[in-house]
Amino acid sequence: KVGSEDFLFNLEALCFAKKVYAVNDACYYYDLRFGSLTQKYRESLPKQYVSLYRSFMIFIENSHVRNKHIDEFQNMFLWQLIFGTCFPNEYRKTENHSVADGRVRVKEICGMNEVQTIARKQLKTAKKPKRILYLLAFIFKQEWIFFRIFVGKKKNS
Repeated sequence: KVGSEDFLFNLEALCFAKKVYAVNDACYYYDLRFGSLTQKYRESLPKQYVSLYRSFMIFIENSHVRNKHIDEFQNMFLWQLIFGTCFPNEYRKTENHSVADGRVRVKEICGMNEVQTIARKQLKTAKKPKRILYLLAFIFKQEWIFFRIFVGKKKNS
């Protein structure tokens, strides 16, 4: 099971769409009550997203959609799913997960083959210094940079 099957279906459907209409309205709301899924540490999240990534790449390879979707999806995988979702999840302190545990896991996530491959690919075309720094942090597994971004600023404010 991949998890996020609805997400995978939406990605595949968008690849074949001739037109897409975007609305500015928030049509989906998260329930942020105590104990909800969005408030819990999710250990399997990185593996789930890698599985999603692999499934989508298989779909791309076996279909006749344009290759431009590969770059778009890899960008989304690295920056939204890994950086934007997995890292905050890892740096979250819960009763069964410490920030120290998260620091170890972030380093492991940086070392994942898919993350390394995409970061190295994106580094070749990156232009903004901040983006280059983050890509190098992924490649060389410099977790302390991500720790500073997600945890360090909170302690200093």
